[in-house]
Parts: sequence; structure tokens; C-alpha cells
Amino acid sequence: MINEQDRIIVSEERRNTESAPNNNLLHSPTGVEPSPEVLCQPDTGIDRPLEKRCYTVEDLQTILSCSRETIYALLATHEFRWFRLGGQRGPYRISRRSFDEWLDSCTKYA
Repeated sequence: MINEQDRIIVSEERRNTESAPNNNLLHSPTGVEPSPEVLCQPDTGIDRPLEKRCYTVEDLQTILSCSRETIYALLATHEFRWFRLGGQRGPYRISRRSFDEWLDSCTKYA
């Protein structure tokens, strides 16, 4: 059974939580609420999101501004490291470091 004292405590707690600032903002150096991806990552003690270690085919399409077929042809050349999740039919994952090194080593045209 809820008595009058319990009702007062509950109403005070509700008032405090409604008027309190978003706790996520207290940990953000910019005062901007972090994205859901950042909130779901493990706490590393560092105030920055974890970087992806692998690219997807879609990521490479965006980076290189080219078609899916071009990316598959590029993967067939084995210029950088990649693997497939779940065996021969799984989606490709491309090593970020290997791809970035390959991209940096490409001849640049003026």
C-alpha cells in the first residue's frame, strides 16, 4: 500500500527527472547529444567513436564514386586484403588499412 510519504517522494523524483538536463550531454565535450551508434559502443575511456576496421562494398562505392560491378572487378584483382563473412556466399569485408594504403599508393593524376 502506498502512503502519502511515498507519493511525495515519487512526485519529487518525477519532477527532478523532467527538469534535469539530458545526462548524455554531460559527457559530451561539444554539448551535442551523441548519435545512437556512439551510445551503443563499449566504453573505451576515450570521447570519440570507434573507427571501423573493415569497409563494405557499399563503402567503397561511396569512397570511389563508382558502380558495384567496378568494386567487384577491383576485388578480383586482389590489390588489397578482403574476406567474406560466412564463407563463399557471404558479404565482402575489406580491410580498411589495406584499402587505404592501396588508395594512397595509386598514381595521382593532375
